[in-house]
Amino acid sequence: MKIKRLIAGGITAVIGATIIAGGALAATTFDKGMGEFVTVSGGTLTSPVIVVGAGVDTTDVLGAADIAASLVSNYAIEIKQIPSTGAATGVTGGVLIDSDLKKTYLGAPGNLSAAKSVITETDLPDLLVKSTFTDSNSTTSTVTQKIVPNTAVYATFGVPSGETDPILYMPISMSTTPYNLTVTFIGGLDPSAVDTTYGMKLFGKDYTFGNTHDINTLEMYSSVGAQVLDLSGAGDEKTVDVGGTSFTIKLNGWYAGTVDKAYIVVNGVSYTWNEAGTYTVGGVKFYVQSIDVIQTGGTDSTGMVKLFVGTDKLKLENGAAIEKNDVTKNTYVYFTNTTTKINSITFQVYPDDDVAVAEGVPFVDPVFGSFKTVLGGMTPSITDSSRDLIKLLSDSSNVKLSFKNQDGMQYTNIPVFYGASGLMSKYVNSAYKFWTQECNTTGAVTANNITKGDYFVASSGDYSYILKYASYSYDNSDSSKTYVTLTDLSSNQNYKVYPSSEDLMIGSTSFDVQIYGDKTLCVSLDGGSTYNLAQVNITTEGGAKIDLTHVGAAYIDEVPLYSLTGGNDPTATKFWVNATHSTTSGVKFTVTPDPTQVGTANEWKSISNYGSYVYVSGDNNGKNSVSLYAPYQRPAPANIAIGTNPVLSTSAGAAGGTYNAAVPVTNPIAKFPSEVTQTAALDKDLILVGGPCANALVKTLLDTAWSSTDSCAAWLADADLKDNGKGLIQVVENIFGSGKKALIVAGTSAQDTRNLIANKAIKPTEFKALGAVAQYKGAA
Repeated sequence: MKIKRLIAGGITAVIGATIIAGGALAATTFDKGMGEFVTVSGGTLTSPVIVVGAGVDTTDVLGAADIAASLVSNYAIEIKQIPSTGAATGVTGGVLIDSDLKKTYLGAPGNLSAAKSVITETDLPDLLVKSTFTDSNSTTSTVTQKIVPNTAVYATFGVPSGETDPILYMPISMSTTPYNLTVTFIGGLDPSAVDTTYGMKLFGKDYTFGNTHDINTLEMYSSVGAQVLDLSGAGDEKTVDVGGTSFTIKLNGWYAGTVDKAYIVVNGVSYTWNEAGTYTVGGVKFYVQSIDVIQTGGTDSTGMVKLFVGTDKLKLENGAAIEKNDVTKNTYVYFTNTTTKINSITFQVYPDDDVAVAEGVPFVDPVFGSFKTVLGGMTPSITDSSRDLIKLLSDSSNVKLSFKNQDGMQYTNIPVFYGASGLMSKYVNSAYKFWTQECNTTGAVTANNITKGDYFVASSGDYSYILKYASYSYDNSDSSKTYVTLTDLSSNQNYKVYPSSEDLMIGSTSFDVQIYGDKTLCVSLDGGSTYNLAQVNITTEGGAKIDLTHVGAAYIDEVPLYSLTGGNDPTATKFWVNATHSTTSGVKFTVTPDPTQVGTANEWKSISNYGSYVYVSGDNNGKNSVSLYAPYQRPAPANIAIGTNPVLSTSAGAAGGTYNAAVPVTNPIAKFPSEVTQTAALDKDLILVGGPCANALVKTLLDTAWSSTDSCAAWLADADLKDNGKGLIQVVENIFGSGKKALIVAGTSAQDTRNLIANKAIKPTEFKALGAVAQYKGAA
């Protein structure tokens, strides 16, 4: 970000001033600080110029050097933006599937297992409970649970089966396992030492053992999600509602025997149910958890029955598909066991139908139903303002580019290609070219020279700019007076360059400029000092590269700032936007990789594995707008979480704030009076060292400011200045009608000048202490 207003305190501090010569401009006073005289532009000091008289005492030269050093250390400062921190994604009710080095990027490298190889109690303490289990032999084992994500599942962008529009989603087919679930019994589980009164918590649900339990088979029932009814005594009746269906359940009687029985009436229909049996009425499962027959005296007895209404029954058989509520599922179960104990149970989970996990469409675990996997967009979101937005637009004849560079400068709708008569060219319009290749020689006119009106890319390192050769002032008699004006097409800042003595300075980068007799230019577009037909690309704010060196084609590369050793960064994508022209439909685009059409609309979308979102629109004749939202310097992952009720949230990146950066001085800032333009064309403020007797330019200004025919003589007659040890600091506004100002720092003697500079001019505090005035006369 270019900021011209600098920290106050520098050059203004050297200027004392009454307002002289040239009209009612705002007064510059000492209390505003010397920063009023300093301009930083393009990352370098562009104003003021320090002027010393020709042939003066070297003491004045030393004073000028002191001022220059003060300018650089105190005032030649640019306010820069600290990059903001990236957006962060958080999860409540679950855990994000990622790790420090690896993320769930789109495509196979970002698969669930790569991002997080195992999920344990540490991640999901409420779901994956670590517990102990004590059997009827008083043997205790430790029970641990884990989720192991699979390599075959990852996020992608496209059109799921049965849909018409492309979306971000995670496909899971019936033949794909998203994860395995494993329960481990440390010490082993002895199935012969349990009965229907024993139970444990599995993946967030309480289960009791059924009547079938051996080293290869377990039958289990859950009360979670079911309604538990206790019926006590003949005639006890209760009513429950399950899924909108009402059930009236009455205990009619009981039987105590090898298998205890209960005589139950449900909605007027009589049933005989066995203890630990499962029964279906009206599509709802009833599990008889227990039947207790109590003798009350003689042959009299009473019965107590506990029912789970709407229960969840699991039948687990080693190596087979599980049965849930007597329905065979697509999930398989495997035991590790000994002859007497089960050491672990692994569920190889498969969905019962093909699913597409998307925002608002979770994948609920098909076995336990107690947790789910969700996908919640990307970080940053696909059109987040933190992304790099690169845009190409076409019309009847042009391709126009918009982007932001690494200085934060926004270039908008810059014409880069021109189409006519069915052909594309590297022209801005029918007359002026767009240059990305420099010339190949100096001292001669070549085919690659830049003509007035042409646009060109200047790009050195990661800093890229687009400029226009706006104008020239050519002096055949004195080449040192020839200059060109180059306009930045973002800031509209004009750079006035004297090719015989100056380079084009943008930031700290120097671009050599040569001008020839036909007024054409050779510019070292890559910032080098030689011309070798170098082709230059554009680097965006987020680090993406835009290659416009091919006629009618824009190549855009995703470029990460860094890669993580041991990470799973996806391969960056090269996008190709090719422009063609026809006399009937104008300029149209083809885009590679080819985005997916949104239904039948003239819209197309894609997301690369790196995370760049591409949105294309057009009309019935083709595509004419491409917007690419690239992640800032690092690839963007999809947000995938798992848990009992995972809710994803993304916090905005924290603002980075600003810092003060010293800028380089890369152009000469010291001149003699004869080298200064003394007309309204003057484009820099001046700091003048030495009085009217030593510096001809000071004399010229003070003659006018003091209404004197000889300001040197007036100085020597001035009671406040004529004696040794005295000095003057004065501001002169609007010099030569240019709108620029001068600061005069002068002593009666050369040593007085240097003392005045040392004691007041180069000390910001002392200078501002001179107050809200524009002239100081007094002790040096």
